[in-house]
Amino acid sequence: TLGKALVDQLVAMRVVKDAGDLYFLQVPQLENLERMGPKSAQNIVRALQESCEKSYERLLYALGIRHVGRATARELASAYPSLSALALADEENLATVPDIGPVVAKSICEFFAKPSAGDFIEKLKQAGLPLSASEPKAQINRNFEGISVLFTGGLDRYDRQTAAELVLERGGRVVGSVSKKTGIVVAGHDPGSKLDKALKLGVRIVSEDEFEAML
Repeated sequence: TLGKALVDQLVAMRVVKDAGDLYFLQVPQLENLERMGPKSAQNIVRALQESCEKSYERLLYALGIRHVGRATARELASAYPSLSALALADEENLATVPDIGPVVAKSICEFFAKPSAGDFIEKLKQAGLPLSASEPKAQINRNFEGISVLFTGGLDRYDRQTAAELVLERGGRVVGSVSKKTGIVVAGHDPGSKLDKALKLGVRIVSEDEFEAML
């Protein structure tokens, strides 16, 4: 995988300067690196190519802008349907987007104000990454609107990331700890102490089947 150690090695060798350069890596550049062989190099290049097919929303999250998590990236993608539009937005306008206050707005503006930002975006464009939103999808229900959802234990039909995205798409939030404000706890197998705490607090608990029925 393209872990931190490998990225640090590529930067030290001046093979890449920023994340945009990763998409232009070739197998010969990787296969002779430490703990790397032809097969591993091919897998990394293929994974990078496949990542170009991810959504614009996922790209915004992956940019690594400080304070911009998955939920914030979703709101930004809705308010600014292209990266060029987002890059031109000022703090005042950004702060009007749901869940984005002055601190997050400032962080976004600082990211795009960097001298290297223009070259970085151009690299992403040349690599074929989605710099704008695709056509609107079929209407999705808002069954989790305003609800904080916590997942605990393993699920059989969804990995944790996919399950979280399903909640976010439907207006909910995904949290990592149980409190009185938690709306729903989805309990899979071997749920652990979070389920015990949810029971004590009287939080609604649903099974994976019940969660799926809510989608």
